[in-house]
Amino acid sequence: MSAPPDHAPDGVSAESRSVLAERLRRRKSKRSLLERVSIQSKLMLMLLTMSVLATGIAGGIGFQSGRSSLREAVFDRLTGVREAQARILEMGLTDITGALVVFSRGETVSGAMNAFNAGFDQLAGATVTPEQDRALIDFYTTKFKSGDDNSLDVNALLPTAPAARYLQARYTVPSAAPDPRDGGIWAGANARYNAYFAEIVKRMAFRDAHLIIAEGDVVFSVNKGVELGTNVLTGPYRGEGFLPDAFRKAMATNDIDYVSTTDFAEYLPSGQPTAWMVVPVGPPGRALGVMAVEHPATIVSNLMTGDRQWERFGMGSSGETFVVGKDDLMRSDSRLFLEDPEAYKADVIKAGTPPAVAERAIRQGTTVLVQPVGTKATEAAQRGETGTLIATDYLGHRALQAYAPLNLKGLDWVVVAAVDSEEAFAPERNFARKLVRSTALIIFLACLAAMAWSRLFVRPIKRLEDGAEKISTGDYDVRLPVDTNDEFGDLSEAFNEMGRNLAVKHQLLTEQRAENDRLLKSLMPESVVDRYRDGEENIAEAHQDVTVIYADLIGVDELSGDL
Repeated sequence: MSAPPDHAPDGVSAESRSVLAERLRRRKSKRSLLERVSIQSKLMLMLLTMSVLATGIAGGIGFQSGRSSLREAVFDRLTGVREAQARILEMGLTDITGALVVFSRGETVSGAMNAFNAGFDQLAGATVTPEQDRALIDFYTTKFKSGDDNSLDVNALLPTAPAARYLQARYTVPSAAPDPRDGGIWAGANARYNAYFAEIVKRMAFRDAHLIIAEGDVVFSVNKGVELGTNVLTGPYRGEGFLPDAFRKAMATNDIDYVSTTDFAEYLPSGQPTAWMVVPVGPPGRALGVMAVEHPATIVSNLMTGDRQWERFGMGSSGETFVVGKDDLMRSDSRLFLEDPEAYKADVIKAGTPPAVAERAIRQGTTVLVQPVGTKATEAAQRGETGTLIATDYLGHRALQAYAPLNLKGLDWVVVAAVDSEEAFAPERNFARKLVRSTALIIFLACLAAMAWSRLFVRPIKRLEDGAEKISTGDYDVRLPVDTNDEFGDLSEAFNEMGRNLAVKHQLLTEQRAENDRLLKSLMPESVVDRYRDGEENIAEAHQDVTVIYADLIGVDELSGDL
């Protein structure tokens, strides 16, 4: 006798179908949330993970490559600015020295040297009036006692030679005026040559120009300053600046093509950092004296700043180039000092510069020989190295710096081009922001694509799941559409074939069960058949009134045996 099937046949009641569906629902509800993660979610998570990883890796490689390229471009640009400004400075000073050689070789300068020398000799016994002498003393007292240094001995600075005293009393003291009746040689030479030398000073942006004879006497000065008539070797300013040494070198060469260039130094007569260019004057092979031009720090500063046109020279809003001497002091002005002295003062003091130094720079109107710049860049450049680095500058800012020694004869200077890292790396930050936004957009699009692709991918699986649920409830007539030629299409065809086979087997089982029911009902009462189906094995019933009919058909046993 066959047992009843586990699944309800197609002809079973609706109640049986609901019981099977409820059993399946309870089976699903027993699974935990983690165990019930759908294949669509898993597929979407896998696609997203791969997309994010691929995008992240590609973005990281792109960022590193872009960052390296941008940084290399920034350093290359900064190096180009440094080299350009170094060439400008070198060529500018070379042009100046070349021009001085041309001027000194002319007959005008040689003639002026001879005339002023003769005039100076003529004044060896000149005298000044008491009024002129008093005016000269007052002038010196006002000039050298007006500053903070009251330790200067004015009497030690006053000229003692008659010629010097005479010239300064008549030409140096502001209230004095040359006597038009003065018919001396020196006055005639001054009337003839002063305009020529004044034009040189004006056009070359010098502070002053002197003619110094072989003995060291300053026989002529364009501005008629306190040096006029003094001796650069023995006079009161012999220890000021590098003029005495430059004078000795120039005279020792006897080469009229030689130019001695000095570094900047504090120079008492002008009260400002001063450098000198000294060129011999006279016929070839014999120097009568020298022409010494006093050039201020503004010449170097103008060359290094492009007349303060920093942005035009590619320095942006914070970039600058400056020159530093071997004493770690500036030889050109700081950009921030020129633009905003108070901001400069606040920054350098915060960076460690003594307040007195910053105040001195503001008082003198320049950072030359005042502002210390002992940074890693200047140290490397002073060792003869050329390169770039990122380090803290003299303003206390994190800056990109390109450094190199300068090729200037007689000058141990280095050049540094610097720009704040905030400004220099602004393109890098913009690139990073754009890359992040692009990556986020790509990931968002990848999410949408992953959701769409996962839905398309699992659609056949969902159909198979729905079909399997219907079959589990006894609906063997379900058929899935076969709309692809891939594995899902093959699986759908196999599922449909399985459904057809199950329907046939179910039909056979149904027929077999009906036959079993008919046989059972032919052998025992229907009530007993039902009890038997419910699992009872020993079935006994008590009947009060029973009539038993026994009939024996002769020959039936032999007939059944034959059959």
